[in-house]
Amino acid sequence: LLSKEFTKELSGRYVAFCIRPFVYKEIAAYAKELGEEASISDYLIYGGFPKRLEFREKEAMLRYLEDNPDVRLAFQPGMYHLRWGAQKLAGFYRRAAVVILNREEAVTVTGGNLDDIHDLLDKLHELGSKVVVVTDGPEGAYASDGSRRLKMPLYPDPKEPLDRTGAGDAFASTFVAVSSTLDLVPEV
Repeated sequence: LLSKEFTKELSGRYVAFCIRPFVYKEIAAYAKELGEEASISDYLIYGGFPKRLEFREKEAMLRYLEDNPDVRLAFQPGMYHLRWGAQKLAGFYRRAAVVILNREEAVTVTGGNLDDIHDLLDKLHELGSKVVVVTDGPEGAYASDGSRRLKMPLYPDPKEPLDRTGAGDAFASTFVAVSSTLDLVPEV
């Protein structure tokens, strides 16, 4: 996500407006205005953020990031992006203020040792990422800013979760929101 895109609230003197990502119907209409098409598969892969229609090519997005150094990038590549390989996404890893992957994805990206979290964190930093976070399912998550390493254990709920689907994504979005609010993620 680009920090200029996830403004969550615009407020006037007495009236507040909540901003949410577009639903598919709105993305399709906006794409049509731009003379483009937005397929449902694109929507599922890239989400409903209008700005992404301007970035059909990753080079265009990297140029945007270069031209707007105040934008802090939180990069959580999905399965689609992981297939491209670390080399194709090198500019994003270098430009990211924070990169968030699960342990298996970190191995895919870095070629590091699955059993050595420090190796994975080091190799992610070698890609140029300022802050790296590796989620590890029931083991919690690990974070590094290059000089400090932190481990966040799983929340100690006595009940077993009904389903863990999306837990890593929920953690990632919460981590980005809280660290942005508290200004914990460094400027690039």
